[in-house]
Amino acid sequence: MRDDALARQMFFGGCALLPWLWVVNVLYFRQRVYGPLPLIDYVPGGGRREKALSALAGDSGSEDGDHSQGSGPIANLPQLGGSSSSSSSGTGSTEETGLDDRSDEVPRYLMEAEVSKWVRRSIYSATVVVGAFVAWIAVFQVNKDSFGAQWFVMTKDESGW
Repeated sequence: MRDDALARQMFFGGCALLPWLWVVNVLYFRQRVYGPLPLIDYVPGGGRREKALSALAGDSGSEDGDHSQGSGPIANLPQLGGSSSSSSSGTGSTEETGLDDRSDEVPRYLMEAEVSKWVRRSIYSATVVVGAFVAWIAVFQVNKDSFGAQWFVMTKDESGW
């Protein structure tokens, strides 16, 4: 599955009363949208940021010019816009490879822009939902006497507290 379609589906999954998918969407595509973050992906100082950026790009980051593909922290993530068909003749169907035939038609920068759009929407949505949840907890805790016993699973007498 293409990454832009995956990010879009995770956003709409969050809209379908599964808001934790917004957080998963942001965490999964965080490095592609925002790049490596200090103290999370690398320790500041020296050339460590450049190594983290090269690892994000798929390089091994070695000094001797050996930039083999497939090493680094995100080596197992699906790559954007590429085709990984094992047949060299190009006769592999969509069912055999699991890839969308249209993935080569979309330029990489457009796909990155789509991923960024859906990740940013996920951030905004998750912020609103978490903010509303925290506000509800605060309002309920401050005014719990005015809500009455029907709001609680057990009353103070039944729980033993």
